[in-house]
Amino acid sequence: MMKKLRMQIKEIYALQLDRIPISDLNAIRKDEREMEIVNLFVKMNSGYALSPQTISTNIQPEEMAKVSEHLSLLPGINTVTDWEREYLFGNTLSSILGKVTSSTEGLPSDMLDYYLSRDYLRNDRVGKSYLELQYEDVLKGQPGKVRNITDKAGNVLSTETITEGQRGKDLVLTVDMELQAYLEELMVEEMEKIKESGRHLPMLDRGYFVMMEPDTGEILAMSGKRWVKTDEDYELYDDTAGTFQSAHEFGSAVKGATILSGYMAGILTPGERIVDQPIQLKGVPNVKNRGFLELEHSLI
Repeated sequence: MMKKLRMQIKEIYALQLDRIPISDLNAIRKDEREMEIVNLFVKMNSGYALSPQTISTNIQPEEMAKVSEHLSLLPGINTVTDWEREYLFGNTLSSILGKVTSSTEGLPSDMLDYYLSRDYLRNDRVGKSYLELQYEDVLKGQPGKVRNITDKAGNVLSTETITEGQRGKDLVLTVDMELQAYLEELMVEEMEKIKESGRHLPMLDRGYFVMMEPDTGEILAMSGKRWVKTDEDYELYDDTAGTFQSAHEFGSAVKGATILSGYMAGILTPGERIVDQPIQLKGVPNVKNRGFLELEHSLI
C-alpha cells in the first residue's frame, strides 16, 4: 500500500514539473537571486529527514549572527561550526598525510554506498587520499546519536541524546620530526644547487631520500622534492609520495648492497680488492667503471 502511494506521489510530482511553462524556467535562470533560492532548495532536499544537511559553508560572521538571531522563525535550521586540519609542520610530509573532503564535497561518489552503509551522512567530511583515507575509521571518531520525538505531521517535538560523540583517535607515526626537519632543509639546499647550476634541469628534476630502522623497517624520515616547470620559472614541490610511487633505475648505490651480500655469503672479506675490468666489445669503446672497488670494513 505504501509503495503504491509513493509511486502515485512521484507520478503527480512529475506531472507538475511537466506543466511548468518554459518561459517561467527561463525567467528563473536569468534571475541570479532566483537561482540562489533554487540552489538552496536543492541542497535542503538532498538529505534525509531529521538528518543534518550542510546548506552553506564559509559564511561571514555577520551572516551567521543574523541567522542565529532568527532561529525561532526558521524551524529545522541551525548554525554550527566547521573544522579544518591544522598542520603544525607546514608542508612537511603533506603529500603522504593526504587530504579530507570539504562539507560541500561530502562523501566521494565512488565510495558513497560504502560510507552510507556505515552510518555516514552524505555531507560528512572523510579522508580521500593516503593516510587520511587509509585510517579514516580511526581518525573520524564517533558522532553523537539523538532520538527525535515527532508528531503525526513530522514536526520535531523534542530531542534526547542517546550517546555522546567521541573525538577521533590519534595516529602516531614512527617519523623522527627533528630528523625529518633536517632532511627537509638538506633536500631543499641540494635541489636549489641543481637549479642554480643551470645544467641539470629538466633531466634531473627530482630527488628522494628515505631513512629506515633496519631491524624493524620503521620509517624515520622521508623526503621528496621535485622541480615543476611553470610559465616563467621552476617551482619546488613536495613529492614525498614519490619515494614509493616513482620507479627509478638503481645507480651506484646498489654497489653497497652487492658488497654486503658478498660479506653475508662469505664470498668477500673486508679489505679485499677487486679490479673492475673493462668490458671489451667489438666496435665499441671499452666500457669501464671508475678505477676499482675497494671493499673496506667501514662499508659494513
